[in-house]
Amino acid sequence: MPDAVAFGGDEAEALVEMAHALNAAVRGRIHFGMDLEPPPVAVAAAEGLHRIALAPALAAKATIYVLWRNSGLSKVALAKLLDVDEREARRVLDPDHPTGLDRLAAAADVFGHRLTVGAVPA
Repeated sequence: MPDAVAFGGDEAEALVEMAHALNAAVRGRIHFGMDLEPPPVAVAAAEGLHRIALAPALAAKATIYVLWRNSGLSKVALAKLLDVDEREARRVLDPDHPTGLDRLAAAADVFGHRLTVGAVPA
């Protein structure tokens, strides 16, 4: 993501800073209604490169945001599909508002997807 830039005194510090920068960039893109789609061809991590994961709650929110954005639905239409008021639909899409996994899973279901949770070695 070109708007996520960081550096540090050593590799470990740079990786921590990059995680902060990536999370901030994703939050900013969602707040400003920008695209979050990954590049068409995923780049494999080459030697010396690291993959940086989003914070889990933000990853779930970003997933719902991308599904919603690709659907072309308005927030009002999303609210109707979720059977909630528009304010709650806005909260589901707000990366800074805590939303339970059940609500996020229901939102994914509206778009014909299933939200999953996984773990990978650290």
